[in-house]
Amino acid sequence: MNNDFGKLLASGTASDVYEYGSDKVCKLYLAQYNFDMVEWEYKKILEAYKIGIPAPKIYELIEHEGRFGIVMERFYGKTFNEILFGHIQANIKQGNSMQKIIESAYEIFIKQIKDIANKLFEVHQIKCKLFYTVKECFTNNCRYNNSLSPNEKDMIFKLIEDLPDSDSVCHGDPNLTNFIYHNDKILIVDWANCLQSSPLYDITNHVLGTAYSNPTGMPDEMIRFYSAHKNDFIKIFLDEYVKLSDIDLSDIERWIILLPVSRGSNIIGKKERQRLLDVIRDGSHIL
Repeated sequence: MNNDFGKLLASGTASDVYEYGSDKVCKLYLAQYNFDMVEWEYKKILEAYKIGIPAPKIYELIEHEGRFGIVMERFYGKTFNEILFGHIQANIKQGNSMQKIIESAYEIFIKQIKDIANKLFEVHQIKCKLFYTVKECFTNNCRYNNSLSPNEKDMIFKLIEDLPDSDSVCHGDPNLTNFIYHNDKILIVDWANCLQSSPLYDITNHVLGTAYSNPTGMPDEMIRFYSAHKNDFIKIFLDEYVKLSDIDLSDIERWIILLPVSRGSNIIGKKERQRLLDVIRDGSHIL
């Protein structure tokens, strides 16, 4: 590492995030991400910042040891995930009973779910024309999805074509690790997947993330509790969002089919993804 790089802050499936100089971070992409791919995300985040979306300020696109990275403003605070996990670990060290830990963690998690719904609603009130729309995203990813036959792709393209046009801004990856508590504010990081879409894009992302992801690094009792209450967490999130808006959720089934199929295995595992492909093939319903 050169002198600009500090400690590793986070790692994901596509990149590592490092401290970079003073009040900056560098999102350093893995080696398989070429310049064009990283530049595409750089332009998206830069555009988001310039039009007033609450994304971090973008400074430059760099190359380091054969990897490309984006240098951006650092948002300080703790992610929702860090707060939840920190609370659980602190209670374990204090010797509290697992029942007490589960009850207190549940209260924190419900607050976080509602805070995500509120923050997403706030973001969705931003109306603008972005250079990447959800229809373009779905179409491009479906076109290169080798799991689908030509006939199945035609079915997907028809679903995409029938999606309503919208000028709302969507974050694209509304999971617990991308929301930060900073004093009395909630900040959102990682705008690489932002696009122009109906709010149902973000809503469906969150629903699928809750339904198909499982927590790691927690006691088995906590994991079992989380798995058993996924439907409750989804309902709380949807109810909170609906309270804030006049959105019609009756069309969410189409988004639940489109989003994981169009984005491949980035959202759900192979087993669940195959089940959704089967839904498309036999024309059945998933809700």
